[in-house]
Amino acid sequence: MKSIEEYYKNDYLKMIDIDEETGYGAQRLFKEIIGEPKNLRILDVGVGTGSKIEWLVEKNEVYGLEINEVAISRAKKRGINVIKANIEERFPFEDKSFDLVICSQVLEHLVRPYKTLQEINRVLKPKGIFIVDVPNHFGLLSRIHILFGGNLYRDHAGYWRNEKFFEWNWPHIRFYTYSGFRNFLSTYGFDILEDFSDRAVLYRPIGIMMYTIRKRFQPIYPLIKRMYRPQLFSSSFIFKAVKVRDIR
Repeated sequence: MKSIEEYYKNDYLKMIDIDEETGYGAQRLFKEIIGEPKNLRILDVGVGTGSKIEWLVEKNEVYGLEINEVAISRAKKRGINVIKANIEERFPFEDKSFDLVICSQVLEHLVRPYKTLQEINRVLKPKGIFIVDVPNHFGLLSRIHILFGGNLYRDHAGYWRNEKFFEWNWPHIRFYTYSGFRNFLSTYGFDILEDFSDRAVLYRPIGIMMYTIRKRFQPIYPLIKRMYRPQLFSSSFIFKAVKVRDIR
């Protein structure tokens, strides 16, 4: 198995431009989740090129942890204070030193994601906010695909389809279920404040329906959201959580 250093030094470079572009696309959702904070100390764990969070720099003190040199260079040009680090090891920050931590589409790549979550807990202030998302590999069509002998990654090749991946070199090495990931967060000291997985609908007709109801029939949307099943229909599980206890 490749180390995190080897993967991000070599394989990640093959998709860094498209990763940067998708970061721009994610800004709208992240603005909805985070709002327009001011005077906060913010950390992005696995910041990449920083395109997803560049809008936070103007009014906040923003830091990033990243291991790829090219990504670090691009993120620094955006005004992010980036430190080169292996995020499966101890972060180079003091305890309880951040108001907000972001970790987006990262934990699925890690051998020891529990070490990363433990460090996120350590550097967050009490009642600090944690924004996290991971891909869902167990959507409805993926389950059918597996039933007939297929593999997990079929529906999640996404923008990597231009680069040929197989079972033995697929970049994702952790596969989270909806309930399992929620339990992971709880185990490491976080309570979920809000679930935004309904914003990442995997199948277009359902996505259009959810968006229309959310925009035009706001009073009934909470009921529809309770009926929605992210484990079947979402491409990612997206949570806004709060630190409720320290983990040692």
